[in-house]
Amino acid sequence: MSAPLGNQNASGSTRSLEWREQARQRRLGVPHSPVVREKIRLANLGRRQSPESKEKNRLAHLGRVPSLEAREKNRQAQLQRPPRSPETLEKLRANHGPKAHSLETREKVRRARIHRVFPKKLTSIELALREEFGRRGLAFEMHRPLFGQFQPDFVFDQERLIVQADGDYWHNLPGALERDAIFNETARANGWHVLRFWESEIKKDVTSCGQAVADFLS
Repeated sequence: MSAPLGNQNASGSTRSLEWREQARQRRLGVPHSPVVREKIRLANLGRRQSPESKEKNRLAHLGRVPSLEAREKNRQAQLQRPPRSPETLEKLRANHGPKAHSLETREKVRRARIHRVFPKKLTSIELALREEFGRRGLAFEMHRPLFGQFQPDFVFDQERLIVQADGDYWHNLPGALERDAIFNETARANGWHVLRFWESEIKKDVTSCGQAVADFLS
């Protein structure tokens, strides 16, 4: 006797939705045998999932963390895969290689990134100044985008004052000195004042640094 087709049983009658759901529930958590897994693999060869099926699979796996055993199986499976042919590699390069964006698109991306305040870990001297300014009740913002290309350490908007905490090593490098000079000129051209404190100054006497800023703001 040939095997039943589709959703029919051996007698040829159609299985009900209720019966199929009960069968699905009985199979939950029961691993397939190697023979069944191979049959499923062969049956799915060459088949492409519809967008709806892909979305269902994506939602079903959201938040699921593979076990160590599953990850090890995946790793071993990848190691046992035969190397890709030169033709396949060329297709992958053609489909996923770098795309040349237009000048307009690149400019939009650049401007969008400039106006993003990226979360960053504050340096010890920035933390020291922030605590000192807070102790004095000074109102300021940190790393606010300005002039379309900079994110200064401290911005006192009402008084148009910028305070920079400069590391002794990094800000003494030739490239950094040049960037700092450009920043100072850009700020002054836009009507802002810039106060810079060296790392050694802040660590030696942060109170004097805070007093200098408070005197400027008064």
